[in-house]
Amino acid sequence: MIKSTATSFEISSAAEVQSLNFNRWLTDFAYGALALKGFFSAEIIPPDLAPTETEQDQKLPAIWSVIHRFDSEEACSAWLNSTERKSQLDGLASEFQGQVKECAARASLSEHGSSVVAIETYVAPGKEDRYFQWKRKLEATQSSFPGYKGSYLQAPVPGRDNYWSSILHFGGTDALEFWLHSEQRLALVAENEEFEAATRLQVIGSTFPGWEPTITGKPVTPAWKTACLVVLALYPILVVQRHYFVPLLNGLNMALAVAITSLCSVGVVSFICMPVLVKKFTWWLLPNTTEKAETSKIERNGTTIVLAIFLLEVLLLSYLVSVVK
Repeated sequence: MIKSTATSFEISSAAEVQSLNFNRWLTDFAYGALALKGFFSAEIIPPDLAPTETEQDQKLPAIWSVIHRFDSEEACSAWLNSTERKSQLDGLASEFQGQVKECAARASLSEHGSSVVAIETYVAPGKEDRYFQWKRKLEATQSSFPGYKGSYLQAPVPGRDNYWSSILHFGGTDALEFWLHSEQRLALVAENEEFEAATRLQVIGSTFPGWEPTITGKPVTPAWKTACLVVLALYPILVVQRHYFVPLLNGLNMALAVAITSLCSVGVVSFICMPVLVKKFTWWLLPNTTEKAETSKIERNGTTIVLAIFLLEVLLLSYLVSVVK
């Protein structure tokens, strides 16, 4: 059973704490448990919401949280009583002299309106310490970027030895893209190419993950485009099923009949239709240009073609259903 401990830190409203210094310390604290046996994951959670005008007037403190998770209560207790944790907290007191203090608070991470990137990195045995040092620098830097909403790090799980997984949250695709293409990140990536070469990065910002193309460095495909292709694929299947296949199931229990038709339609859409449509419409889903005028033209052309195909499907199937019994 996974055991977790949440530690929150309050930054005084009057504090003149250098943001990058605190981000660096917070990252070091989050990653301090990596070497402990039983470590499962670490998560950094920034203040949940931007302060309102009233709260700004009151100068309320900002609350940051770090959640450590372990695979047993013993491992969790070992971290709470560890010299590493005590040393980190002592460093907090001496470096920020009371401007930042440990406190108890419930941590929550709202994913509304956020964009997420999942990163999996292979770290060769014996190189974990080098990876941890590099990862700390990376995390401390990214946490200072606009739109940052938190990060999550998970140790290797059974069957995926030496693969470390990270999930990074940003408040929108623009903020995420700004970080991914920033000079600071590119410099850190170049600094440790041995890990970047073994890294798999997947942007998750879609209602239909797995169907649409995703390319690192490209904006996430709008969900409405993928939904249009789903309609193109699903509509003729539903018409054919209702007219020809459903009558064959009249003797079955309704729930069983729906289960059969659902499995058939979803299977055909997922494994036959969508792969073909995504391949044919990649130019529309992910325009290969950054020019606004060119992008708008591609948007119009693609949308027109999709609507035309749908209307053609409606006309053709209406004719076939009325003629072919």
